[in-house]
Amino acid sequence: MGKEDKYFVERRNVSSQEKLKRFMKAEPLYGTAARVGADGNILIMRWREGKRGTINSEDYSSLTKRQRPDSAQMRQGLKSKSVSSSEVVEFDNVEAAIRSVCYILEGQQHEERQAEVILQRTRYLIDFFQEHELSKVPLEQRRALQEETIAMLSDVGLDPESVELEVKMLMIFWTVKGSLGQDTRNRDNEMITEQALRAAQRRARQRKQAVLGNITLKYTPIGGAFALARTTARETMFEVGDEVDRRLLPNVYLDNPEIPVWKDIDHTIKKIDALSEMLEDVLVMPYRPIALMGKGYLEQTKFLLERRTSAALSELHERGFVQGIRQTMSLDPEIGDFGRTLLKNAYVYPENPS
Repeated sequence: MGKEDKYFVERRNVSSQEKLKRFMKAEPLYGTAARVGADGNILIMRWREGKRGTINSEDYSSLTKRQRPDSAQMRQGLKSKSVSSSEVVEFDNVEAAIRSVCYILEGQQHEERQAEVILQRTRYLIDFFQEHELSKVPLEQRRALQEETIAMLSDVGLDPESVELEVKMLMIFWTVKGSLGQDTRNRDNEMITEQALRAAQRRARQRKQAVLGNITLKYTPIGGAFALARTTARETMFEVGDEVDRRLLPNVYLDNPEIPVWKDIDHTIKKIDALSEMLEDVLVMPYRPIALMGKGYLEQTKFLLERRTSAALSELHERGFVQGIRQTMSLDPEIGDFGRTLLKNAYVYPENPS
């Protein structure tokens, strides 16, 4: 199916428009088609195929170039073309985003298999009818071929009673029709038979190319970006939390507000600054809010230490910044948010999903 047979639309409702605005403001995640917002939410633009005549023009706006008023173009386009609607999907958890991409790619493999079965069957039938004169193949044998075709297609989910995509309906129709060797008037017709089978082949190739181009090439790098973002977030939080537990919290300036201020406080300030910068690498939910909270405590602590006064050290403890660092960034799940978040999201696929 060529591009001219497509009609592109987007939803008009408030929720969809708000998601679209957030998507446009978000930054690309590692150069992929996925985007990540400042809050760590992940957003992906998806396209969904719709059956011709099933999209309500009141709920959608046209994305196709307008040569006429939108309402007029919508009425004609929705009736005469297959419809592809845009949808922004938002994830507040990178683990859920990874699972979603895995399911999409698994479904893509099934779609490829369906197209390949059509291609294999039509090649066989074309060769069969080229090797055997149609009029000399008994009708019962051709009916058996047709039943065999129906069974093969059903085995991969190509059931005319259940499929919704128009391209699949056409692939099924022409392959099944071509298996019998007859035209629409139930007359033996070699030319119509070959045309039907080759039409099914063309659509199967187009479907396979569309799946590879629109799904595999898009979602494979997205899946890699999600995995990288998750790994980076977890490793960064673990590294920072470990440094906080082992070195920062026991540091004399954070441990004892009455300690005299010496020149070595500069080393502590630089270390805090480095840890704060590391947390910028935590991009995605559910890790980013906790990382930014920890970063906030580190920056407030650094600000007070830069005064290099005993009063500032006292204020550091009085205002609860040291306790905030401990409760936010400790890797001990009984103490710190870092530890609890890392433990809670240790597995992309929960061992005991509810």
